[in-house]
Amino acid sequence: MKTLRAVAGSIGFALTAAFWALASNTQAASIVAIYTFSNTLPGGVDGGTPVSGLIQASNGVMYGTALNGGTNNGYGTIFKVTTNGVFTPLYTFNGLTTDGSTPYAGLVQGTNGSFYGTCYGGGTNAYGSIYRLTSSGAFTELYGFNRLRGANYTNAEGANPTAALIQGTNGNFYGAAPAGGTNGSGAVFEITPAGTLTKLHIFTNGPDGANPGALFQSSNGLIYGATTDGGTNGFGAIFKLTSTGVLTPLYSFTGGLDGAHPGAALVQGANGVLYGTCSGGGSNNTGTIFQITTNGAFAPLYSFASSGVAGLGLATNADGLSPGALVAAGNGVFYGFTELGGLNGTGTIFQFSPSSGLTTLYTFLVGSLSGNYTITNTVGAEPTGLLLETNGTIYGTAKTGGASSFGTIFQLGLPPQITTQPTNLSLALGSTARFTLGASVTSCQWQFNGTNLPGATNLTLTNSNIQVTNAGPYQAIVNNTFGSVTSSVACLNITNVPISFAKDPADLLYAAGQFSLTLTNLTGQGTIIIDTSSDLQNWTPLITNPPMYGPFPFTDPNATGAGQFYRARIVPAP
Repeated sequence: MKTLRAVAGSIGFALTAAFWALASNTQAASIVAIYTFSNTLPGGVDGGTPVSGLIQASNGVMYGTALNGGTNNGYGTIFKVTTNGVFTPLYTFNGLTTDGSTPYAGLVQGTNGSFYGTCYGGGTNAYGSIYRLTSSGAFTELYGFNRLRGANYTNAEGANPTAALIQGTNGNFYGAAPAGGTNGSGAVFEITPAGTLTKLHIFTNGPDGANPGALFQSSNGLIYGATTDGGTNGFGAIFKLTSTGVLTPLYSFTGGLDGAHPGAALVQGANGVLYGTCSGGGSNNTGTIFQITTNGAFAPLYSFASSGVAGLGLATNADGLSPGALVAAGNGVFYGFTELGGLNGTGTIFQFSPSSGLTTLYTFLVGSLSGNYTITNTVGAEPTGLLLETNGTIYGTAKTGGASSFGTIFQLGLPPQITTQPTNLSLALGSTARFTLGASVTSCQWQFNGTNLPGATNLTLTNSNIQVTNAGPYQAIVNNTFGSVTSSVACLNITNVPISFAKDPADLLYAAGQFSLTLTNLTGQGTIIIDTSSDLQNWTPLITNPPMYGPFPFTDPNATGAGQFYRARIVPAP
């Protein structure tokens, strides 16, 4: 009679590195206009042509500006709108010296609850203004930019601001004027909530650039911005600025693969790197997406597609033209828009990540065009800004289209976003295990070994007094109206459980030259190695498997006969 024996092996304790990423399951984005601006020329009470995007205030309501329209001969408006489309006009500009006109810029809410913004024209000195609007609707002009003088359109502090203000960590506001200044190339300024303005930098159209756009304050406290022109090559520049006005040029665009003419505000990713867009340059001269560190290390990331011309005279391409400011989703993903281009020539909305590239989420339609190419449709056309709400829904403005051709406010429904993946746990028997998921929704469905866990719907899954049967793979599924996403798999490994061979005769079987055995108590302790020996001194590995869970049946198809032994070993992960 042949004798074969199974010998239990040594056990090691360590966290296994097993971690598998599952592909996300998403549905197509869904878009709808939640408000359409008036068709009463020159714009109606609500205004028309929103060109600056929205902000979401501390009360959850969205606020924005319209470039024209209103009750005072079309000089623009300020409004608020709820996420379900309830629209309220708040203020109509009169175009006179008391307030301003044509608000290209959007709003910023100050820490005092009031809203601050700029106008391109009008105001006390006729060349733009900075204003405050309280939550109760009281309007105050804080500063009027001076008239331009001379052939180079110069003045003391800049003129015609077009970008939104930002509030710095010191409580003051910072902004840029693309025109004026003593060199005619624009300026950056600081203004207190009470209206005291200080010039910080006057652009020279040299390495510092010319015609600055929107500003951004980084987590390091410095202010960053881009100029559409100037720099050492004339294609625009990126700069950083201290709160006292010390400006340092970081990068000058060449008009090549890096891009040309940046202008939209930069945005900071979770990795601390800044991201932005150019309206020109790239491999097709149709714009780029780029990244730059806070110290100036630059890298181009994406070039928009080449363009053609549709029968209606609209420039078209696959992914869009004239990209605007990006919005960071917090999980390495960015959302953006192009004002023009796309398959219909009226703009796109896209998703982008440095690792996976660009995906077009929506291409705006043309609809009906009148003899002067006025676009009328349902959703809108030529988007001008995006807002990512805390629940993961995107709201935006389109400056044309809609039933009246004066633009829309739209909602783009996205599948939920996972911002933090669950991670592996390595714990002792009897411990408490907690898996945590970060997501744009407040609940999920946890699974164990691919099966739903009853009642496990919180973003944190807690399992007290863990036992051998709890070891294994966990994952979560999050859903909303627009789709679902499955998280990465995270494994619970129980380290201080010795493996053993099953003792049931059915689990230790020799027949026809094959010996079968079953390992038990596998809880992800480490790599599994099964060895064989004929003298208990010299061992030969037969199989090496990654960490496993539960029972593991094994068959040696080449069992040699009497006096053969087997052992199992666990090699901890490094």
